[in-house]
Amino acid sequence: MRRLFVLITLLLMSLVCAESHAQTFNYHHNMQTVNLHDSAILLQSKENITFPATYKSVDEWQEKLELLPQKALFGGKYWLVTELVNHTSETKFVLYPYNTVVSKIESKLYSEEGSIQTLVTGGEVSNEFAFHYGNSIRLNPNEKYYLVTSFESDFFYTPIKFVIKPKAEFERLVVTENLVMILCFGVGLVLGLYNLLIYFGSKDKTHLYYALFAVCWVFAWSHFFHISDQLFGLYSPNLHWLGFALTPLTNILFYINLLKLRDTHPKITNGSLILGVIAACGVPMAMLFPSFGFLWATIVTGSALCLGLYVGFLRISEGFKPARYFVLAYIAMAIPNMIGNLTNLGVLPPSSLNLYLLGLIGTALDALLLAFAVADKFRLTNLENIELNKNLELKVQQRTQELEDLASE
Repeated sequence: MRRLFVLITLLLMSLVCAESHAQTFNYHHNMQTVNLHDSAILLQSKENITFPATYKSVDEWQEKLELLPQKALFGGKYWLVTELVNHTSETKFVLYPYNTVVSKIESKLYSEEGSIQTLVTGGEVSNEFAFHYGNSIRLNPNEKYYLVTSFESDFFYTPIKFVIKPKAEFERLVVTENLVMILCFGVGLVLGLYNLLIYFGSKDKTHLYYALFAVCWVFAWSHFFHISDQLFGLYSPNLHWLGFALTPLTNILFYINLLKLRDTHPKITNGSLILGVIAACGVPMAMLFPSFGFLWATIVTGSALCLGLYVGFLRISEGFKPARYFVLAYIAMAIPNMIGNLTNLGVLPPSSLNLYLLGLIGTALDALLLAFAVADKFRLTNLENIELNKNLELKVQQRTQELEDLASE
């Protein structure tokens, strides 16, 4: 009986030790999308804890730290540890964190042969690849490595994706994603400037509010594609949610004018304006506390989206044709962002998609379809003016004929 008790105790201890030590990640070509952040060991950080000195000291080092009870979402510092073995013939790879914006990600790759590769990426440092986090690494075939990574930031908005990709394939991915990103931002900037110029000529506030909406979403998304820090050297978490917090107000002002809500639904107009003002009132807190800004922007943009869809369907039912493009625009923006939110919450299964890029594409499609809605409204207004002129000319002709008849009598 005593032997059985000792055996069970040793078995339980071995299971605990196995859980607290990194398991080997055997890398093959079909594992480019496997998220190390899900498969590796995550450890809580302590004060004065630095990286292990050598490959052999990693096991002893991680015994000093406790397992992270849950994945960090709202700031702090924690460690990721995993053992790597490259089972491919390639040697050049990229350690690629994405679906995130963080201050600094520092990694050390320890080889069994004794070499150490030090890697740093993030918003506070100069990055190797344009508008992407990531570092080049070398993994010799069938050689054992320990990867130890420190994630440090005042915020972790979304679950981090942390993968290893062959360098040649990653460079092609960077080119493709950057082209898509430039196209999306180009849509926003060009349409925003175009509508601003039209406003100066026509004084129609629909164009002004469209331009302001475009500025807000371009500014908001630019921080999540590392444009401000990589192009201008400006990395400020306090600005991350400024654009998103102002987007509901500018969008509401836009669709009030586009859908002519003041004339048809004054109560909905007032309710929409109240929501927009409430969203804007959260700007100071969103700038002071980026983690709060993430929650605030999620709530107010989601509320504005639901209200906008309701208003759009309402105006369609009333026969206002430009509302068709408006509803399509909102659906184009809602679906990608809904997929991202449900994936981050764990409702949908994990995906290797770049959810930020998916959200940007949805927003650019939204802007494009809203431009069609503005053009359709302009077409209807032009037709109304033509019809008004025809009626006016007809009345003038009738009046002229009446006067001529009177004169002939």
